[in-house]
Amino acid sequence: MVGSVACSCVDVSIDIGLPSRRFVNAYQSEHGLAPGVYAAEAWDAGRLAGDWLAAGASDRDAVAASLALLSTFDGVARAYAFDEVGELTGAEPGLYLAAGTRWLPLPS
Repeated sequence: MVGSVACSCVDVSIDIGLPSRRFVNAYQSEHGLAPGVYAAEAWDAGRLAGDWLAAGASDRDAVAASLALLSTFDGVARAYAFDEVGELTGAEPGLYLAAGTRWLPLPS
């Protein structure tokens, strides 16, 4: 389909869940516009890294050790799951139709 694209991103602007609404409101308050592609995933990664730093992970080895202990993480974009070597599991890309500034999910 012309105008379609595969992307593992999540458009939280259409989600009615409370975590998504809070994220969208905070993002718009800070930046004056709706979150863009991968904004929710970047927020989740930043939150996870911030948690590690707050827990005392001050170098690469400490962050790697923290990641090795992680099996799941509930983020704004989705619930993330990791296998025994730290690889992300179950993150299938979605197919979207580019419609102006929005990406509309296409039915599977």
